Amino acid sequence: MWLFALILFSFSFGIDLKTAIESALEYSPSIKALKEEQKGFEGKALTYRSFLNPSVGVSFGNFGTSKEGFNKNPLYGISYSQPILLYPLGRLSREATEKEKEAFGLQIEREKNQLKAEVYRSFYDALYKKELLRIAQENLKLSEELYHFVKRLYELGETTKLELFRAERELQTAKTELELARVDYQNALRSLSSLVGREVQEVEGRIEELKDLEPLNPEDTPQVRYYQLAIDGVRKNIELEKLYAKPQVSIELLGEKVADREYGYRLLVSTTLPFFLQKGGRNNTTFGTGKLLEIPKGKGTYKHKEPV
Repeated sequence: MWLFALILFSFSFGIDLKTAIESALEYSPSIKALKEEQKGFEGKALTYRSFLNPSVGVSFGNFGTSKEGFNKNPLYGISYSQPILLYPLGRLSREATEKEKEAFGLQIEREKNQLKAEVYRSFYDALYKKELLRIAQENLKLSEELYHFVKRLYELGETTKLELFRAERELQTAKTELELARVDYQNALRSLSSLVGREVQEVEGRIEELKDLEPLNPEDTPQVRYYQLAIDGVRKNIELEKLYAKPQVSIELLGEKVADREYGYRLLVSTTLPFFLQKGGRNNTTFGTGKLLEIPKGKGTYKHKEPV
């Protein structure tokens, strides 16, 4: 019972400017969405690791080197290639992502400032409509007193019927103005309620006590700082792309069957030739060294020499 009364009281009690801004910041769906989107930067700094993914290959066939068929004398091969990280891709990737994350954080701050300004305008608009409602109520009270006074004078023969009609018309006008002021105030409260995320039935404060927002230095505004960080992030990404455009080295180990019972292996070093200075246009050249594995075959040894 007490809990229900407390909830009812909290929803029907008036709201001040500070509480309205805090409630709006906590409720705003757009700010919540931006905060969730910001979490994506936590993994973006690690995307450079995909460059280090190894590759494995398996080959088999006859290739016409054996007089026997594939079923009797198949040739097998397996390869393992591993890129080598020669450049500070990790450091630059983290720095670029950190700049982008900070810039995105300033977008959230800009969204908060815009929401604060909107709540500020909506709150004082409701406070202004509340003051107009109070004036309309006093005007109606005065019009009723004036009407009863003129009516009494008319009954005593102290005034004309025209003055009575005029007082009655002013009373009806005061009632109409009061209804219009009440509707305007309710609409202003609904507009404020849509921002703070709960029903507001009253606003607290006085229109004479207009509170100023905190003064801002243009250089410290989120808009200006956002562009500065965005420029820094672009510069870091340019440096990162230049590193990707440099020759990238990989080491490959290839093992293959060269005869019935003979196996050999090759160690290859490959590098990209970035003629077009971009990640998409890579040409490869390969250098290798070979070593013979000798496996006894009867009384002799089959020798296969790999190219150097």
